[in-house]
Amino acid sequence: MLLHLEVATIHKLGKLVRKVSPPPTYNPLKQALTVHFKPLANPNYVPFLLCQARQLPDESVDTFYACLKELAVTCTLPDTDDEIQAQFIQGCFSVKLREDILQVPGISMSDMLTMGRSKELSKCVPHTWKRLYSDR
Repeated sequence: MLLHLEVATIHKLGKLVRKVSPPPTYNPLKQALTVHFKPLANPNYVPFLLCQARQLPDESVDTFYACLKELAVTCTLPDTDDEIQAQFIQGCFSVKLREDILQVPGISMSDMLTMGRSKELSKCVPHTWKRLYSDR
């Protein structure tokens, strides 16, 4: 049903474009559809969502960073990279990782991600060893 409603909307937009003389081409119809389906962005709500973002316990640091980057795309903040970096520190699940990051002045985002990946890997390795050597 939803698809039917959207198809009807597209046909209406097509009729509007056809009323324009000279005959419509692909580009005006494409532009009309792009404008119609462009998501609305609330300039106050998106930064709020960015500041509320938290890493889930089973979420990797890379996934959390990708989530922050996705939220920052529609942000109208002056420096989104700094906001992402600050929110990464505030929202990371591991308190130990947060403490380690804050001990390094001027740390880059790539160094934070490397540090997070190594901490995630160090949590996984002992469990893997335990499984490998428990059979012996």
